[in-house]
Amino acid sequence: MSPFSCVILQVSGTNATTPFYLQLIDLLTSDPKVALSFLIQLFLGMTLGYYMARVFKYVLAFIAVLVIGVVLNVWSLGGSLEDALLKLGEQALTLKDVAMNFISMLGLLTIGPVTLGFLIGLVIAWRK
Repeated sequence: MSPFSCVILQVSGTNATTPFYLQLIDLLTSDPKVALSFLIQLFLGMTLGYYMARVFKYVLAFIAVLVIGVVLNVWSLGGSLEDALLKLGEQALTLKDVAMNFISMLGLLTIGPVTLGFLIGLVIAWRK
């Protein structure tokens, strides 16, 4: 159990009339281990988001080059583009389960402050 999940458990047991964010701030200021863990996870998420935004355009360019290469290869061999797209679609369906498992694993690893930091990092990278 991560320290942040302890924050969620402890905050959920407090008074329901106090807003959630105030309860969270109160807990973070009262326990230095939870606050330090929260800040480290937030920083890690920010760096992850920043570098993912920077790398994203290169990944898109890489995929575009591969797609253009496949289209030119099919065209040069005299095949139809529809057949190539059909085979590519079949391959994508076989990889769907692997991709869904990866996404769920990534979702478990990036909960809480890491996700918040990731979004902040994306915004920072897109602004530059």
